Amino acid sequence: MTLYEGMKVDVLTGPLDGRTPAALVLGLFSDERPPRGFPGEADWHLNGLVSRLLAAGKISAVEGEQVAILPRWRLSPKTLLLIGLGSSDHLGCDSLHEAGRTIAGALTALALDDFAVDIPGAGRCSLPIPAMASSLLRGMADQFDRIKRGKRTVSARILGEKHYVTDIFDGINEFHRS
Repeated sequence: MTLYEGMKVDVLTGPLDGRTPAALVLGLFSDERPPRGFPGEADWHLNGLVSRLLAAGKISAVEGEQVAILPRWRLSPKTLLLIGLGSSDHLGCDSLHEAGRTIAGALTALALDDFAVDIPGAGRCSLPIPAMASSLLRGMADQFDRIKRGKRTVSARILGEKHYVTDIFDGINEFHRS
């Protein structure tokens, strides 16, 4: 599904095994130890590497932090990009929009146009998933539009649990209408 010129979005469900985009982008909350959701699954695939980095204070997951990891084992993407979101208590549509902008900026700086991204906190907070997906996509689109106009296509895959697929597509459609 093309949302605007230059950005294509699909939805992926299920475990992280077999994912082949160039990058896996995951939101990380500063108050979730160990990481939960898709970040927790990635941490498991990496034998607790993310948890160890958090425990050692090498990453903090403060809002706006960007950490690129080049996993050479147990994950198929060549780059794991962790985006700090701060405390999960402060998660809102505005912070997801800003996270989307941060994600797009980081991917552009790393010259990565093919990625999978989770909707941070989906199903673990009171925000409706369609609004979360729409806000995250709007942030990415705003930033990609600003810095990639006329350049290559960006291929995004939104990660989601199977029971949230309809909600994610509703969010994509909401974004498309805005």
